[in-house]
Amino acid sequence: MSRPNADGPLEGGRQENIATATAKRQGLAVIVRQGRRRCRYLVASASLYEPANERTWWWISLRCPWCGSVHLHRVRHEQDAGGVRRTGCGRRVFVKVRTVYRSKANSGAAA
Repeated sequence: MSRPNADGPLEGGRQENIATATAKRQGLAVIVRQGRRRCRYLVASASLYEPANERTWWWISLRCPWCGSVHLHRVRHEQDAGGVRRTGCGRRVFVKVRTVYRSKANSGAAA
């Protein structure tokens, strides 16, 4: 039977704790509370595109930290873009909007 050492964690969980601390220092993991449970998600940097012309949905383009490809998502409102999402490859990530692209106000001016 393992006993806690002076540092606190059990011997079997020490490697996991070191990996978690490294990920936190590099800004790769975010811990999200869901009731009593805490889940750890990798951070995906995203760009947000404002609806143009007759479109009403905002588009999110993010680079997946798991598979490396680009995934597209839609939201109705700008404030709904950040947070936990399931990507196209099936993994959950924490979306952090880094850039917002807005349409020009006078893009439909007559010539």
